[in-house]
Amino acid sequence: MQILIVEDNEELRKFIIKFLQDFYTVLSAENGKQGLVILKTRNVQLVISDVMMPIMDGFEFCQKIKSQIETSHIPVILLTALSSAENTATGLEKGADAYISKPFDENVLLSQIKNLLLQRKRLQENYNQKFMSKQSIDIGNLDNYFLNKVNTIIEKNIENENFSVDSLATEMGFSRSQLHRKLKQISNHTTSEYITMVKIKKATILLVTKKYNIDEVAFKAGFNSHSYFNKCFKKAHNKSPKEFLRTL
Repeated sequence: MQILIVEDNEELRKFIIKFLQDFYTVLSAENGKQGLVILKTRNVQLVISDVMMPIMDGFEFCQKIKSQIETSHIPVILLTALSSAENTATGLEKGADAYISKPFDENVLLSQIKNLLLQRKRLQENYNQKFMSKQSIDIGNLDNYFLNKVNTIIEKNIENENFSVDSLATEMGFSRSQLHRKLKQISNHTTSEYITMVKIKKATILLVTKKYNIDEVAFKAGFNSHSYFNKCFKKAHNKSPKEFLRTL
């Protein structure tokens, strides 16, 4: 679990790193600009940022994280000595998930981190539970847009034998690693696992129509191996396709 600390005060930055490194892998930057560079290449689960910093302050940094599709899912905690209601409101308007005033209690910060990471885990579980149904999933506008686009591209290419993780990344305009990080943090699936999940959802819909036999469904959902289709279907539904059909 990697956390990014963005703080221009070296003494405070080292203090936070020392405190948190017993619990998490801690990365650090001196300002928002440096922080954005790290977020492009590292799998960061949460950001803690000071507000008052040179080059790029915490408000702008937070806004950029939340407005860029590659990073919009990452929780942000803002730290500031400016504890007025106006500044708190500004931080929340920029998309901050939490706002802590300096000086802060280390245990309060740790509890806030744990709570936000637990919320993210519950979102992942909620997503997986609702994915096979038509229930709406509240994960934020940008993340919804991202997943809808991913799903559309996979479904469009579902019978294309040459479609791959690299194909999906290219069509999304992401690098392979960026796509993997984003999907993993939202759904807790790798990109290849996510593609399979979309295929199984397609197969489930086709089986419910009762218009096709199991082999036809497997082929239409992009599976060339009957045994692999059975294995993936059973993993998703805890039932084989035959058992699933009997419940309809």
